Amino acid sequence: MNKVLILDKRFWPLFWTQFMGAFNDNVFKNALVILVTFKSYHLGAIGPEQMVALCGGLFILPFFLFSATAGQIADKFPKHKLMVLIKLWEILVMIIGGLGFYFESIELLLSSLFFMGLQSTFFGPIKYSILPEIIENEELVKGNALVEVGTFLSILLGTILGGFLIAVPENGKLYVSFFVIFFAIIGTIFSLFVEELEGKSRDKLNLNFFRANFEVLKITLAKRSVFSGVIAISWFWFLGAGILSIIPVYAKDILGGEESLVTFFLALFSIGVGLGSVLCEKISKGLIQLKLVIWGGIGMSLFLMDLFFIERPSGINADNLEAFMTGFVGIRITIDLLLFSVFAGFYIVPLYTMIQADTEIGKRSRVIAGNNILNAFFMVGVSILLMVLYGQGIQTFELFLIFSLANILFLLLLVKIYPSFYKKSRDLNIDIT
Repeated sequence: MNKVLILDKRFWPLFWTQFMGAFNDNVFKNALVILVTFKSYHLGAIGPEQMVALCGGLFILPFFLFSATAGQIADKFPKHKLMVLIKLWEILVMIIGGLGFYFESIELLLSSLFFMGLQSTFFGPIKYSILPEIIENEELVKGNALVEVGTFLSILLGTILGGFLIAVPENGKLYVSFFVIFFAIIGTIFSLFVEELEGKSRDKLNLNFFRANFEVLKITLAKRSVFSGVIAISWFWFLGAGILSIIPVYAKDILGGEESLVTFFLALFSIGVGLGSVLCEKISKGLIQLKLVIWGGIGMSLFLMDLFFIERPSGINADNLEAFMTGFVGIRITIDLLLFSVFAGFYIVPLYTMIQADTEIGKRSRVIAGNNILNAFFMVGVSILLMVLYGQGIQTFELFLIFSLANILFLLLLVKIYPSFYKKSRDLNIDIT
């Protein structure tokens, strides 16, 4: 067993394959959002602001429609072969998207965005269900922590690079076109080195996606520990998507900052989750430490509550990052956002590990697919909730208190559903045969 797991030939091909995929998705998505926003693109009667919302909806729609099919296929067929096929698919999608950027064809761009979401839908169940098959039980917490670090770091770097490339005068669209295709090719090369595996499920494929979704959700929610873990992960994405949605408004309208402050806050979120994931792995020592889920949730609530108590800070200078970080309030906000994210890392890693440990190998991909369906549902739900709350005149800083209290209530409900969240840690006993 290699203590430096990220250098181990069993693990690094998966890590860099998923890293490049998430990185490329965010280069593309952020470049597209900026292009739509600043070029004021319309699609019929749909204006730029609605176009941005449409982009998010197009990317997430396949998770509702095809996650169940993706989970069935990932359980039934060799995952290493599926991974290569999905990455080859990404190259084709990025060629279409690259042409969309080059010719500024909104139809091509939106089509490629949908197919990117579809590609991510089929890759997601593989990414998490393959881990128990390629690494040892005692390495699984570390493996999940590294996957989370890679995911959030790739989101951050991809978002920054996408914004930087599309902003280059004259040749920005050409640079985006070239790099999204290039990164897709690099990710495909990494996928060729993933360890060979066999399909585990003998169940017949159900291609009726409505019925398949129902069956996958039934499998996902059948076991109490798995059900609890899936609901807790979906709540994480509900809370995270909500906070990430209000951060730009908070930075601009409450603090009076510019785009650089928004980027700084997003960087804090990604760095914090990555740091929290690593610390969680160190504390866990190869065990499933479910208590960290509760402590992570409590920490998230406390630092959200402190952001509420800051309210509308007077005398703060958010014109640039240096000025923002020289004041006490700026430092306090930075610490709150960073530690909120660190505790989020504590929260999320044990949950994925528990789901992997408590699910039969022949159903593991379908459970991850069911988790993805519910994640998408929760993220759409928080978007609707925010629209309703803003419509009722709720201030942005008040949303921090609402999310903080809602999170505390959810933690109480979670412990009631599955009391093991406040009991001792347990060993990993994972079905890999």
